[in-house]
Amino acid sequence: MDGDLNQNLKPGQQGSVIRAYDEIGELATVFDNMTRQLVRSLSDLEDQVKERKLSETKFRAIYEQSPIAIEIYNKHGKLVDINQKTLDLFGVEDKNVVLGFDLWTDPNISAKDIEHLQDGQPIFVSSEFDFDLVKTNNLYPTTRSGKIYWDLFAIPIIKAGEIDGYLVQVLEVTERKKAEQNLRDSEERFRQIAENIKEVFWVGSPDWKEVYYISPAYENIWGRSCDSLYANSQ
Repeated sequence: MDGDLNQNLKPGQQGSVIRAYDEIGELATVFDNMTRQLVRSLSDLEDQVKERKLSETKFRAIYEQSPIAIEIYNKHGKLVDINQKTLDLFGVEDKNVVLGFDLWTDPNISAKDIEHLQDGQPIFVSSEFDFDLVKTNNLYPTTRSGKIYWDLFAIPIIKAGEIDGYLVQVLEVTERKKAEQNLRDSEERFRQIAENIKEVFWVGSPDWKEVYYISPAYENIWGRSCDSLYANSQ
């Protein structure tokens, strides 16, 4: 067929046909390369989507299983999400009843700390948390009552140089605080006993090269100050 076409062409037209064939061939090659590139791009995009979904799944698992209560607020200070530990810590059965909670009205965070947070500064709060205060102010329904001790760390979420939200992490430390208070009470009772007995009472290292504590009776019996004994033992 091509031969018949060439025979019917006038002189000078054969070169034009050859160039047309060449251009069509080049276009076909370009189109084929574009198709291959598009397929590779789609494949890469699919892999990226899979990796992102996997990362999001891992993050969600860590978020939900974290032993620390995690709260996420929007830039207006409204609660938008919490993890399971937050529900357990604050005695909330359904997170939908607390979503939208206003961080700026939390009576357990001082006005000064709220101001720092709104100015883009992280804050750390270690104090009591009063559930009775939550109930009195009708902040949200809770199954807990009384007071606990907590450590709260909050940071602004910055995007493009602007505050886009707030991340709040809370850890209950009630048992630790109770243990610390019991230790202080025990030390106070020991001090009262040691300072009121007439005999000399002391605590030292196993080799007796260092004295950790000497009762005040030492000064009456030996006529030397307790400070001098501490100094000489070091």
